[in-house]
Amino acid sequence: MASKKRKKSKTKVIQAKPSPQQLKAIERLMNKEEPEQAIARFESLLKQYPKFSVLYRQGIDIYEDVQLTAKAAWTALRWTQNTPNSLKAWETLFELSVENGQLALASHAIDKYNDLAEKQHADYVIDTALQQDLQKTVMSDALGNPKPNSMDDALVFDIGKLLLDAQQWTECLGYFDSINKYPPANNNYAVALFQMGKIEDAVKAYQTAFEQDSDNLFAIASCIRLLVWNGQLEQAHQMADKLKTMRPTRPFYADSQLAALAFLGRYEEAFNCYQALEDDVIDDMEESFYHLAGVI
Repeated sequence: MASKKRKKSKTKVIQAKPSPQQLKAIERLMNKEEPEQAIARFESLLKQYPKFSVLYRQGIDIYEDVQLTAKAAWTALRWTQNTPNSLKAWETLFELSVENGQLALASHAIDKYNDLAEKQHADYVIDTALQQDLQKTVMSDALGNPKPNSMDDALVFDIGKLLLDAQQWTECLGYFDSINKYPPANNNYAVALFQMGKIEDAVKAYQTAFEQDSDNLFAIASCIRLLVWNGQLEQAHQMADKLKTMRPTRPFYADSQLAALAFLGRYEEAFNCYQALEDDVIDDMEESFYHLAGVI
């Protein structure tokens, strides 16, 4: 007589999650206005329970309460990476990316959200017309940066910039290095090296960035500052001799030029550079007038 086959029992996977007491402890720290301790407790729990969505929501609220918007968006990014099938995670990343001006990342989040919404038969999708507007803005120079080569490059840059703003120095380097033909990526690569205390490497990175794009006055201006901080004053002035002869093509570059010359005490040259600017550059300048306040 043949033996009956046993049906395999389905084992329910129980998701690991923090206890209500652990979540309440974070809440109490915020109520006591001890955000640093609350953040430390949150980050510790997140390492233990990286797939627990409620924890991400709590962490985002904490970072937003203390106006650390980049870290709030970084937390949303981690949420999507660890729970990629969470509609709420992608929706939150979309919202925070728009707030932070990382529009390529916002567009990517719309793609992911809408794909999931279709698979999960969700009632709500994000308007694709909004996505088209975001992409149009990204692929222009409306954000003040040179136009990226593609939306893929823009997405990589946005993730790198988000990590940089969230002070994840080491992690952001790989993103910027992978699109090293894009001037803003090279600039931010050098910024990350500086923040890591690698001054000489940052100087070399800025020099490379300027060699790749001779319009990149931010790179040469930032390099001047680092040379001064590194005690290389003569080299800084030699570089400033070159900087003062250049004509910025963007308001951001004009700001960088005036700031570097004023930083070296070369006020008359800074003022002369300002007077030589094209009207369309001056109209969109934000910070240069503050630099000129110390010049006039």
